[in-house]
Amino acid sequence: MRGAGSKAVVFAASAVIAVGAWTPAARAGDEAAAAGPPGWRLIDQFGYGYGTLNSVMATSGNDAWTAGFWNGPVPKSDRQIAHWDGSSWQMSQLPSAFTDSDTATSTGTAVAALSSSYSWAFVNRAFKPQQTVQSFALLRHAGGWETFRLADGSTITSATALSQTDAWAFGSIATGQGTAAYTVHFNGKQWSRTPIPVVPEATAVPGPRNIWAVGPDDSAAAYVIPRRFALAHWTGRWHITQLPNLNQSRGHYVHGISVVTDGSGGAWVAMTFFTNSQGQQYPNGSLLLHLTGKTWQTVTPPVYTIGLGPLAHDGHGGMWVSALALSCGNPCYPLMLHYSAKAGWSQSPVPVKSIYVAAMRQIPGTDSVWAAGYKQVCFGDGCTDVGVILKYGR
Repeated sequence: MRGAGSKAVVFAASAVIAVGAWTPAARAGDEAAAAGPPGWRLIDQFGYGYGTLNSVMATSGNDAWTAGFWNGPVPKSDRQIAHWDGSSWQMSQLPSAFTDSDTATSTGTAVAALSSSYSWAFVNRAFKPQQTVQSFALLRHAGGWETFRLADGSTITSATALSQTDAWAFGSIATGQGTAAYTVHFNGKQWSRTPIPVVPEATAVPGPRNIWAVGPDDSAAAYVIPRRFALAHWTGRWHITQLPNLNQSRGHYVHGISVVTDGSGGAWVAMTFFTNSQGQQYPNGSLLLHLTGKTWQTVTPPVYTIGLGPLAHDGHGGMWVSALALSCGNPCYPLMLHYSAKAGWSQSPVPVKSIYVAAMRQIPGTDSVWAAGYKQVCFGDGCTDVGVILKYGR
């Protein structure tokens, strides 16, 4: 994850900050024209450079939300939230306090919603030059935004709204030794911190008493790499299952992790590893695990990968896995891997260069899926990133 308020992208296999002047990239439709439904296609591109999308979710085919940061219609990064109304993505104007300035920058880190008229956006505001970070939960209802202050130094990376009196937000908070777990619950009036046994780097929430969170053991969050990782399951109280020994040397660390339920009381966990020395992905530096009952199974995807995840349901009891193949080329065309218990594995290419996926979510009641992240655009003597939205299905 990237730090709150920081404009550095961390989901890329490589990311180079732009230097020099450039012109806006081509619109999404230029590259998506050859890819009609129901395959994966690029739906929209946000901003003109130096941006990314961190989170995406949907309540229906006519209601979806995404969070990140991107350049708006003026040359400043002042956009963090966008809404899908069934036909197009519309920029959502947050309170003026979250507009970028010479002293502060804001980043959308997560979204959650019940409907188009009741949704949560989680935003971090970082002040320069000290980089003091403030964290906020913004509730959109009654046509406006209500602001709730969360703990300074915290970053929400995933959230869910189960009702207007039951919402959860998951992330981490800076400590003197690194980071610790930070989970808060909304009861209809206020957000309150609640204990959790792992630092929740990724979550899956099928229902109120069926919440899954995966990450380092909170008691070991400050330990040197490699850390112990575990899967926690909320059923009214937390149950914890240790991940198997990852056999990670001190030269490697978990860079990204994601989780999705399997519909049978178990869960899938995808992991990507980086090298400490270079902060880069390496051949076959990823792992896919399946928890069935109390047993972990290591699953081998159909291609060698340098990255796996995020994950999403497919609407038919299977799942989608975003992957960077070892042989994806330069520029890299990512793959979407599909798993079905009946048909096994299949591959679905994304017909757009250099896209990196940070979040995926099935559209409820359909077999369509949203994916959000960024696309690397190179020009002249530098490269930059622009936030992008992909979709599978209609």
